[in-house]
Amino acid sequence: MWFLQQGLTFQSLLARIFAILVIVFLVLPFHEYVRSLVAYKLGDETPKLLGRLTINPLVHFSGLGAVCLLLFDFGWAKHVPINTRNLNNHKRDIALIGISGPISYVLAAIVGGLLLNFVPFTQMTNFTKGISQFIFYYISINISLAVFNLIPLAPLDGFLIMEAFIPQKFMEKYYKNSHIISCIIIVLLFFGFFNHSIVFLERSLYNFVVKITHISF
Repeated sequence: MWFLQQGLTFQSLLARIFAILVIVFLVLPFHEYVRSLVAYKLGDETPKLLGRLTINPLVHFSGLGAVCLLLFDFGWAKHVPINTRNLNNHKRDIALIGISGPISYVLAAIVGGLLLNFVPFTQMTNFTKGISQFIFYYISINISLAVFNLIPLAPLDGFLIMEAFIPQKFMEKYYKNSHIISCIIIVLLFFGFFNHSIVFLERSLYNFVVKITHISF
């Protein structure tokens, strides 16, 4: 749990909590809206019929997902159901819906990267230090969410991406053994078998966001 880390000051604690609240009430709804919009544009009206084609945070809010984000740096909003049978091109469209989820988090992180350019690092005060901590936390948590959603487990976006590239005959076997496969993946994640890959992706995306947003100025 991040709040058990040594050297965590009260100021950095407030900055992190504020960053998480912004993500819960702005970024997570944006993430679900983007997925809903992409699915709707590709032929599935399910999100619109369920009233999920909106950025209203109350529509997408998940209490458990918010608590998990507060404690563990990964969380979620209320899942938007997608009926893949309504899509115009099944394989292509589920890949587009799947990748739109992580992209939404990267876009949110880019906004944070752009805001960093307005922080006067040469004349730091307690207030500006708190602002910079908030932005850095905001960027890093969004990057973590982008990578987390690439894990090939339903209902995460990575599952849709996997389904788009794996032949149907293998997916049928996956569905038959989905509970066992999901348990294996969760156990491997819990014991850190994918830690190096996850950290590598997070660092690469973080450096990418900071670099391209700094170039803009």
